[in-house]
Amino acid sequence: LQLLMRAIGASDADMERGQMRVEANVSLRLRGTEPFGTRVEVKNMNSFRSVERAITYEIERQAALLDGGGELVMETRGWSDERSETYRMRAKETSDDYRYFPEPDLPPLHLDPSWLAALADALPELPAARRARYRDDLGLSPYDASVLVADPDAARLFEATLAAGPDVGAKAVATWVAGEYLKLRNAASSAVDVDPVQLAAIVAAVADG
Repeated sequence: LQLLMRAIGASDADMERGQMRVEANVSLRLRGTEPFGTRVEVKNMNSFRSVERAITYEIERQAALLDGGGELVMETRGWSDERSETYRMRAKETSDDYRYFPEPDLPPLHLDPSWLAALADALPELPAARRARYRDDLGLSPYDASVLVADPDAARLFEATLAAGPDVGAKAVATWVAGEYLKLRNAASSAVDVDPVQLAAIVAAVADG
């Protein structure tokens, strides 16, 4: 979702700056049973690491409570990075407490399908389609395709290097971009400018021994 928002220019979707937040619902059930258990919502997490840690913590907390014979209540919890634990914010006794109802001041919005189709046709290549193209057309591994598509700078350098010629092979270029370039870029305190023509020449020289 973050990549999609960035690809279409809707948002930078920077979680640390509050441009994107995640709220995770966690519920447990016994293996082989159908009904979901009591839902607990963890609110307003602002990093993917926090989401991962909060969900892991909630699974362990809920499992320990249920295994000990306790009962879960439907509630909203927050996540504390400092304490590495969730904490109760408020209880929600029924689904009505989630306040899902139509906004009376906003009338229904009817969109012309042809207008939506025109917008869709004008979109740039979206992340899922680019990953598929890298895999299916260029022969990259799913891992290499995901690494390149996840970083706009890396994807741009990869594409530009392939276009710069000579024909150095997508796999070789992907290895240099995902490896050496991202290592340098992530360690640098300022922007790292790499000339695609020079990078293509380096890759070709290495391939020629």
